[in-house]
Amino acid sequence: MVLLLSLVCSACTISENFEQDMDVFDSQQYLSETVYIGVVMPDVNIGVDTESESADLAARAATYSRIRAAHEVAVDIINNSHDLEWSVAKNSGIAGYGASTVELVYADWAAVSQSVMPALDAAGRLIDLGVVALLGAYEDEYTLTMANRAKLKGVPLISGAGQSAVLTSEQFSWDHWVNRIAPTPKMDLLSFFEHIKYINQTSAEHINKVAIIYNSDDYSQEVLAAFNELAEEYKLTVAARVDYESGAQILTEEALDIITSGAQVVFHACSVDELKQLVQIYGEAKCKFQMACVCNSAYHDASFVSAVKMMETTYWCGTTAAPMVSNDEEWQNSSGEVYDYINSLYKEKTGINMDSNALYEFASVIVAAQAIGAGGSSNGVIMTEQLEDMVFEAPYLNSGSISFSDFGQNEISPQRLTFIGTDGISDLDNRPQ
Repeated sequence: MVLLLSLVCSACTISENFEQDMDVFDSQQYLSETVYIGVVMPDVNIGVDTESESADLAARAATYSRIRAAHEVAVDIINNSHDLEWSVAKNSGIAGYGASTVELVYADWAAVSQSVMPALDAAGRLIDLGVVALLGAYEDEYTLTMANRAKLKGVPLISGAGQSAVLTSEQFSWDHWVNRIAPTPKMDLLSFFEHIKYINQTSAEHINKVAIIYNSDDYSQEVLAAFNELAEEYKLTVAARVDYESGAQILTEEALDIITSGAQVVFHACSVDELKQLVQIYGEAKCKFQMACVCNSAYHDASFVSAVKMMETTYWCGTTAAPMVSNDEEWQNSSGEVYDYINSLYKEKTGINMDSNALYEFASVIVAAQAIGAGGSSNGVIMTEQLEDMVFEAPYLNSGSISFSDFGQNEISPQRLTFIGTDGISDLDNRPQ
């Protein structure tokens, strides 16, 4: 007891006599660390055997290059201070996690492989290296394969531009280990059907017949399913469903089936080259639809925009995640300070403006950093809690925010309709009547 009292009194004396130098105290800070995020990115230089395969890979290589540029812009925004009214950009590093910086680690795999195993192995290598999160492989089938490994190893996976609704459907229970930012095909098509509804409520020209032309790839099949469901829900007659094999060189017969169907609005789930061919056939036939809708990212291709403007036969609708586009073919932004800024950084790297896919890939890096900062940890469990509960500020998107559903799907659709007219691209509110 005497010893205990002596120790207590001694502690009191030390406490009373000790004065902390506040200048020294204020100068102390947590040491920042580097937060490593893994990205599975195909190596397009592996396994090229034929000329057609080489051409396909060249196109895919351009896509991967743009994705990587979007990632790099996101890392720049996080790691450096920028003069923007956006908390993520103001700070150097992740403010809620000791100003830690982000570094992306890429793992390559053979792009022409018929197996998903190379992508799975690449994800495994990244996890073994200690990455705190994974970004999707862009191709949905590989991302889906990676998802199982991510959940098993306790590493969150964020898919930016992944298109397939299967990734975040109710058939999987990822418990927020897997999250996807891009909208599902149904979310995307909903914008078109809502606009048809608006026209029917405000215009004397009633739209009651719709049609769809689509190729055989997996995403187009999902578009078809969403189209069928929404056409029934909005009580519209389907005048034609026209399908063809992906990569078809001649679509004259299919185009004529659409033209003679009597549809007032036609939906297209086609590649850029297929779309340009259809535009020409429609133009030569002097066919005018009330709306021609593009249900994928081909709408953003500059060569498609030029083809539509030359024909001047109808107006084409598509969706974009950018806050606003103005009436010129370069997709210059007319509002949205944050988007304008990050787009300028992206354009320095690529020579083109950011399309929706680039924005979604940019967002995947930003959301990972926001989740780490909000939880003050790069631990996978804490990150998934933030991904489940948070509404992420996203001023670079139309929606202004991102929020994931119980199945990991961003449920705040970032898309809005725009149209291509003879004077360029603009918001639907400003289209000619």
